[in-house]
Amino acid sequence: MSKYLYYLMFGVVAFLSFFVAGAEILWLSAMPWILGAYLGNLLGFGVVARVRETRRSAY
Repeated sequence: MSKYLYYLMFGVVAFLSFFVAGAEILWLSAMPWILGAYLGNLLGFGVVARVRETRRSAY
């Protein structure tokens, strides 16, 4: 569960760093990016875990 929280917080920190640096980012424009990064990493972890599990059971 902590790995999912890690990537969600990573997206939020990246957004806030742009915002603090002075980039004018609208929340409505940034939310799809943050959610996409979160879901992409969630799916990526799922695929890697499944591949590793399949390889372990093959041996």
